[in-house]
Amino acid sequence: QVARYPKSFVSDPRAYQMVPPTGSAAGAECKVVLAADERSVKISCLHGLPAVTKIEFHQGYVGDVGPLICTIPGAAGQAQGSCAVDLNLVRAIFDGETYLVLSSQDYPQGEIRGQILQDTEARNIYGTVRLANGQGLSDVIVSDGARQAVTDQFGDYQLLQVPSGVYILSAGKSGFNIEPDLATNPAVVNGRDLFLRDFTAN
Repeated sequence: QVARYPKSFVSDPRAYQMVPPTGSAAGAECKVVLAADERSVKISCLHGLPAVTKIEFHQGYVGDVGPLICTIPGAAGQAQGSCAVDLNLVRAIFDGETYLVLSSQDYPQGEIRGQILQDTEARNIYGTVRLANGQGLSDVIVSDGARQAVTDQFGDYQLLQVPSGVYILSAGKSGFNIEPDLATNPAVVNGRDLFLRDFTAN
């Protein structure tokens, strides 16, 4: 018989993950625990919203508006509750295909949103900044909003020890207009390293 244990996931709801973004400055820190029998999840959110009316648990990838799975009543400071899940939803949780939406009186359709991701050790993000002719560009500062890296002589960078989360990567160097390539953002760190998060400079 295989022993099963509860499994932990995290979610960091912010306004920029809403579809469309709300512009709210509020944030939350949520923990999602999948029960050992994989039949339910317990959701707990510490938040700074003045009046959370509800927390919604949805299935869907980053940027998608997916179906509602269940709703948890809101509470000041910390809101928590449980939702039933099936095998297909368990797979979706592990794949980063579920998210939380926190609603308030000011934003009844949702103020902040956060993808549910594996609570694992930090990972790395790799990429390259190139000129339009394909040549790598050195000394570019690349950031995920909390950490920074500088490109080497070949234009390569490494953002190290990045916790699970959804990040919008940016890059800058004086005298250049640098834009992310199509597949660069959002950068979803979910239990594995990310590669080919590239930029083009003009």
